[in-house]
Amino acid sequence: AKDIIQKEGLSGLYVGAIESYAYALPTDLVKFYVYRKLKKSSLPLTSTKNLVAKKAILGSIASASAQLVTTPLDVVRTRAMEKRTPQSTTTTTGGDLSIPERTLAIIREEGVGALWSGISPRLLRALVSGGLQFGSYEFTKKAFGGPSTAAL
Repeated sequence: AKDIIQKEGLSGLYVGAIESYAYALPTDLVKFYVYRKLKKSSLPLTSTKNLVAKKAILGSIASASAQLVTTPLDVVRTRAMEKRTPQSTTTTTGGDLSIPERTLAIIREEGVGALWSGISPRLLRALVSGGLQFGSYEFTKKAFGGPSTAAL
């Protein structure tokens, strides 16, 4: 942090902050929307046995769905935070491009597919983290006597 402040000033600590919010907000909106829809469409589940595990699976699907939709925003966010080096042949990293400008630059220089760079590891991470997030939420809710796990 000290080096960043010395080289770029205090604002250097916030490089990519707008892009981070532009990615995080829609990702969570999609994730929770899909999770709620999946819960509604799958309930009543055929059995309450392993209900927490079933909802963890729904959470995995919801998280992966969110990543499919929002990965381009994550790519743009990552590029905004990367430093452009003298050897860099791209204008998509660093600099003061807006989100739409950076998105168009990525498409122009690398093609539309570049917006989904790294989708495989993101999906794998989303499957695991989504299952853990929603599974632990449902487990905790059940353990502390919250609303019935069968209820929305």
